[in-house]
Amino acid sequence: LGGLPLGRPPGAPGDGMPPPMGMGSMGPTRMNPDVRARLDQGAIQALGELESSEADAIAMRLEQAGMAVRNPSAYVHRAVNNARRRGAAPPAGGGMG
Repeated sequence: LGGLPLGRPPGAPGDGMPPPMGMGSMGPTRMNPDVRARLDQGAIQALGELESSEADAIAMRLEQAGMAVRNPSAYVHRAVNNARRRGAAPPAGGGMG
């Protein structure tokens, strides 16, 4: 069937294709289950508020740092806040108004 997994439109997370132009996806598209298990719900939610490329980059850096990061949830929150300051995501709470 054209090489696409059934039930997923082109550009959907996990189909191996980037999202269509102008339709940036949000949150990480891939995260090591061991890394995810070390994060609290707030950190996972914060990653979900970023563009996927930025969220994936943070997850990858955390995975590479391994156990050297004593508080991975705090690491993620700091990285997300830094990304927001650079303009990679709207401020928490919507940002408009």
